[in-house]
Amino acid sequence: MKRQQIFIILFLFSSLLYSQTDDPYRLNHKVEPVYQLIHLNLDPDKEDYSGHTSIELEISENLTSFRLHGKEFEITEIELQQKKKSVSIEYEFQDYGFLKIISKDELGAGKYKLLFSFNGQYDKKGQGIIKYTKDSLNYIYTHMEPIHARQFFPCFDEPNFKFTYQLEITAPNDYLVFTNTPEEKETVQDDSKTILFKKTKPMPGYLLAFAVGPYETMPIPGLSIPGRIILSKGYLDKSFYIKEHTAKILKSIENYFDSSYPYEKLDFIGVGMLAGAMENPGLVVFGDNWLTDSESLSLSDKRFRLRVTAHELAHMWFGNLVSLIWWDDNWLKEGFAEWLANEIVLQDFPELDPMEHIARNMNRPLKDDTKATTEPIHRHLNGNDNPGEVFGALSYYKSQTVLRMVENWIGRETFQKAMKRYFEEYKWKNTDAEDLFKILEEVSGKKITQVMQDFVFQPGVPIIEVTQKDAHTIVLSQQRYKSVENDNRYPTIWHIPVSLKIYDGTTLYEKHIYLEQQIQEFSFPDIDNIEWVHLKSNMLGYYLQILPMDMFKQAIHSEELSIYEKKDLFTGLEYSYLAGNTSPSDILELAYTIRNTNDGAIIESLANRIGNISSDFRDDIDMNDLDIYANNTALPLLEKVGFEFSLNESDEKSSARDDLFRILRNNEYVRKRVIELANQYLRDEIFISWKHYPYLVFLFYYDGTSVLYEKIINRIENAKDHTERIVLYFCMGFFKDDILVQKNLDFSITGDIEPICRMGIVIATQRMYRLEKNSKKNILPWFYEHYSFFRDHISQDYLDSWYLTQLIYNYDDLKLFNQLFPEEERSKILNKSIAVEAEDLKRDEELRKLYSEYLIEYLKDFNKKHHSKP
Repeated sequence: MKRQQIFIILFLFSSLLYSQTDDPYRLNHKVEPVYQLIHLNLDPDKEDYSGHTSIELEISENLTSFRLHGKEFEITEIELQQKKKSVSIEYEFQDYGFLKIISKDELGAGKYKLLFSFNGQYDKKGQGIIKYTKDSLNYIYTHMEPIHARQFFPCFDEPNFKFTYQLEITAPNDYLVFTNTPEEKETVQDDSKTILFKKTKPMPGYLLAFAVGPYETMPIPGLSIPGRIILSKGYLDKSFYIKEHTAKILKSIENYFDSSYPYEKLDFIGVGMLAGAMENPGLVVFGDNWLTDSESLSLSDKRFRLRVTAHELAHMWFGNLVSLIWWDDNWLKEGFAEWLANEIVLQDFPELDPMEHIARNMNRPLKDDTKATTEPIHRHLNGNDNPGEVFGALSYYKSQTVLRMVENWIGRETFQKAMKRYFEEYKWKNTDAEDLFKILEEVSGKKITQVMQDFVFQPGVPIIEVTQKDAHTIVLSQQRYKSVENDNRYPTIWHIPVSLKIYDGTTLYEKHIYLEQQIQEFSFPDIDNIEWVHLKSNMLGYYLQILPMDMFKQAIHSEELSIYEKKDLFTGLEYSYLAGNTSPSDILELAYTIRNTNDGAIIESLANRIGNISSDFRDDIDMNDLDIYANNTALPLLEKVGFEFSLNESDEKSSARDDLFRILRNNEYVRKRVIELANQYLRDEIFISWKHYPYLVFLFYYDGTSVLYEKIINRIENAKDHTERIVLYFCMGFFKDDILVQKNLDFSITGDIEPICRMGIVIATQRMYRLEKNSKKNILPWFYEHYSFFRDHISQDYLDSWYLTQLIYNYDDLKLFNQLFPEEERSKILNKSIAVEAEDLKRDEELRKLYSEYLIEYLKDFNKKHHSKP
């Protein structure tokens, strides 16, 4: 038996064995909730709330105590009833959010009712019951995922407790109130009203949702059930795009599953302080920028709005109708929603080039998955672990790419048939990944479980290298990818269904093979003479591919490959460089050789490669030599891309322009032209978007006066568009005058701005410092001094997962960070994030040791041959 098969079997056995024993940090099912009524008194104009709840329980065996969840709120009354008779109990709050109920007498098996009265404070960091202010008006909404419900009321806050809830809310008469379900009954008092909402379908507690405030509504047209757009006061007239396309997306999802939307209504509510969206049944919550439109939406804006909408609606089936048992299978919930969302947008909106987004997101998990510190997408979590750890690029993008690969292998109709059976069998229940693997295998008749286990339970990404044996035969070798700093040995083997293209100089062939050995030979006697191969036809596969350089050069110029297939070859080249197998000098020489290409895929790929290399080696190389190389190579590429953006251009083209601006920042002509355009955009544009970001960075950094600074502050204060405010905040940190830097930092604390924008200013300031070679300025001491403020205003999960590591650019930053924030005082999530950053720094150091001398020599030789003043 192969070693990797033994590993997977042992992993699955240990996980199963552990799941059958009592994790002391998870609830057992000796006490089962079957119904919970929650009454809440909510007034957005106050800082606190109160409520009471009644939980109907079924106890299966005699016991003297049991646990549910609760923390950070005050309990004012508690009672346990059996057959309407009170049972004497006490309670205690315990670590990890447990609320222990203790009975003086033994509780026998049977039905009970547990009642609480409680009160607490609203959250202002984006978790749980959240209060926010917009245009001087106060609002409430909720975000309970993954385990925030326990912070606000007693509950069973684990996904495998799936049962019926009912909400009753008392709020001021003038405010609108929304929950997961339609209203059942309304009672009006003097200055308040109490609304009893209908019972929910069975669902986990993290899907509970409600909102109160001076919201405004309008109907979503074309739905078979009631549905509304809900926005802050004064913004309804800015919502068009999502409203007009929701019915079409929902109908396509219903057609895919051959089943109707499983809930009674579909409201979309736009709120502040939320960067993404949340799939609560009946009340889907979006960051308000997703539901409001600027004067003109770019192609990528339209595509992203539609994909996010489809993702949240797909969750109504996968995640809501069928729910996960535990957070270790979060990859399947999120991966499936991402996969189906992409399929729907591909089918219904081909004019938006959805494949660009799919291809780009295929590469997003590689940054993590190519590291020694990566983990499988199925992560074993204990009850005392933070489920927030499993919401990342691997869960969303690696998993959806694996699902696309499997669907292609077994066929679209077969995959859809298996999905329909899966949802029919497990609707309103909880399942795990093995349930899905079993049905896919039974319906397809293929070894799905083996493939899925390889990609789900093994960490890392396979890299497949091609060699050509003869005119008809190729040899594929696979191993786990590792970059240059990683000296581990991995025996990992994957079973990989490979869809490939083969070109013989006249004819293109599409083939399907199954790679299951470390080295495997494939012969194609029907092909006369293999000229090149591509191992990822239509981008259907999760692996890196490396071709021989002669094949690579022929393939990237072939008209038989799509723009995304060509870019995938460059991705392989990039990771070959990061592994220490391809010299950066060779890549730069290749870029110079083909700099006059008109192929957009090649231009965009070269811009990214040149940008990465110049960044990796900037502390070693002579910048004058690099500037001369850039003028001769990057400038022709920029002229092909163009200085000005278009709303309908691809994200890749915009990204390439951004890379080329940075590479050519010392070129006076380029700098002058970019600054001219930035001033023009600020003068003429009604709306600032992310397309403007690279222009504004140039302007603020190179020509950022105090007069301009005040104009930007004034524009922010008067901006009605959420995206414009965020873009400007994230650019503001590039004002480099010391007085303006201090103004910025003060504003990040004193300004009435959203949490993400506070950190945006800080992160941009550190990035601005790092633009200057060998700069000793550092934002970290200031940030440490004010850390308590940021911790009070921003979720700790967001700080640890996203923001803090963006302040580390080099070993000096890392050393200082470790001094200010010692490892033993950091969360598990933050320690993992820091380990990933340290691995990146180690990789860059090893690359410089390996290649700096040769790269310096290459650039000096290039200077002599192609001298041109920057």
